[in-house]
Amino acid sequence: AFNAQDTEFMINMDWFITCFWTLDILCSFFTGFNVEGVVELRPRAVARQYARTWLPFDCVVVLCDWCLLYLASMKNSFDAVGVVRFGKTFRIARILRAIRINVSTH
Repeated sequence: AFNAQDTEFMINMDWFITCFWTLDILCSFFTGFNVEGVVELRPRAVARQYARTWLPFDCVVVLCDWCLLYLASMKNSFDAVGVVRFGKTFRIARILRAIRINVSTH
């Protein structure tokens, strides 16, 4: 069977990606959205829209990433391969969300 070892580069990338998506949650509170051809930029409306739509999903994904980092840092006999694959699935869903947003804006 294939047994992948985490390199220092991969560990650093996991930290970078998790921090990036965590900060992205904060930035999403300041990103306008389209309403009938008009970009809504009022902070209260933007925060309300984000909280109703993507905030729960984003929080679940980022929480999973932080949990995976915690599990990876424990380095005990626990084999986290299944958990890591689960986290990677959430990352793929996040990428698909970014693609969907990009397509909907064009």
